[in-house]
Order: sequence, then structure tokens, then C-alpha cells
Amino acid sequence: MPTHREGCANNLQNDLLVYQEFKITHSPGTRENGAVSSDPNSSIHAPGNAMVDQPMSATPSPPPPACIQMAEENSILAHLALAETNRLVLSQNSVNHHTVLPQFTPTPLGGFPLVHMAHSAQIFDHLDDKVLHAWFQVEHPKFMVRVFDLPAKEIAEKTAITAERIRVSIAIITDYIHQESPLVCVSPPQPKGSRGAKELPTGFLVHRVSEETRNLIINQCIWSSSDITFEALPFNCTQPPELLFCLSEFTTSDPELV
Repeated sequence: MPTHREGCANNLQNDLLVYQEFKITHSPGTRENGAVSSDPNSSIHAPGNAMVDQPMSATPSPPPPACIQMAEENSILAHLALAETNRLVLSQNSVNHHTVLPQFTPTPLGGFPLVHMAHSAQIFDHLDDKVLHAWFQVEHPKFMVRVFDLPAKEIAEKTAITAERIRVSIAIITDYIHQESPLVCVSPPQPKGSRGAKELPTGFLVHRVSEETRNLIINQCIWSSSDITFEALPFNCTQPPELLFCLSEFTTSDPELV
């Protein structure tokens, strides 16, 4: 039976064996006794030490001229692309795109009520043939205008005054889109035959405007101010009228018939 001293000796030998398995290493900057080395080459502040960050006060080298020129070109091209995108937005035929000008009544929710015509080319009704063929020769962009609450007889009597009122209103819209725009032209209608004709035209031709102005005005269709209210229509008759006919004095008690 081992004695207490023999057990202690065995335990001590085992501890020494475990201790010998560990190898103690020292960093170059410390000595075996734990003292810090004074060697300047091993200091973290040595000039050649790659582990040290550069001082914050160091001035960064300027970019080469080629990089500066490329950045300027990219900035200019980006702004030009943005301007072109804005112009395309104005020229789109979108029912949700409306322009708010203080001189005109804002477009109500859902848009203005539709104005029905008897046929697709009603805006050209009773117009003198020579005038109509002359309007055909006018270059696009162009569109037609019909004034509200103005009888055809009054239009015939105050043609020049009405044309000038239309021109002033459209010039306001044009100046909103283009700060320096050419003078808008409004051509008044002339009836077939003499001024004593019973059927009189009501449409005015508007031209010498930009495509953006034309699309914007036609897109909103109705423009109402304190001076005049008019409807803008395309210079074509490609769309059939939505109103086919009217019923007068028609009554019935049968809901299925309606």
C-alpha cells in the first residue's frame, strides 16, 4: 500500500510531465522576464512597419485629370438625360398628367365631362373649302379649338377678338412649358359662301406651337379661365363619336326595355 509521500511524489511527477508539454514563446518586443524591448526597429512606430496606419494628417493625392474630366462628362450627360425624360413625360398622352396653372380652373377628379359631337368631323362643319384646304397645308403640330358659350353668329361677328383671346390663353400655357416660345398663331374660321350663311363654323386652328404644348393642351382638353373657356381637339377625325343618337320624349315603364 503506497504511503502518502509516495502519492504526492507521483502527482508531482505527473504535473511536471504536463508542464513540459507546453512551449512558451516570446514576442520580439518582449523579453523572457516580461520587460519590453527597447529595440527601435521592433517598435510599432518604426517607419518601415506595415502594420501601422498612416497618420490622419497626411494629404491624399489628387485624382488624375482624366478622372475629373470623366466625372464632369458623366454629370452633364446624366442631367441631359433627366431633362429629356421630363420632356417625354410632358409629351405623353396620359390621362393622369395635368398641369395646374393659376389662370385656369384645375382639372376636377375624374376629369371634365365629355363633350359629345354629332360626328367625328363636326369641328370642321360649315367651313369654307378654300380655308379648309389651306389648313391642310399647315405643318404639324396643330390642333383645333372650340369656344364654349359662344354662338356661331357671335363668332362670325367677333372673329378677330375671339381669335386673340384664344391666342393669349394658349400663350400662357406655352410660356409655362417654354420660357421663350415663338408667337402662337390662331386662324379664325370662315363660313361657306357669304357672311349671310345660315350655318356658321365654330372651330379655330391653332398652330406654330411645340409638340409638347399641343399634347398637353389636347390631353387636358378643357381649359377654363375668367376670360374664356375652350375645348381643344386633335386635327383629325380618327376617333368615332361616343354619342350615336338622342331620344326625344321617350318614356316607358318597362325597365328591361331600357
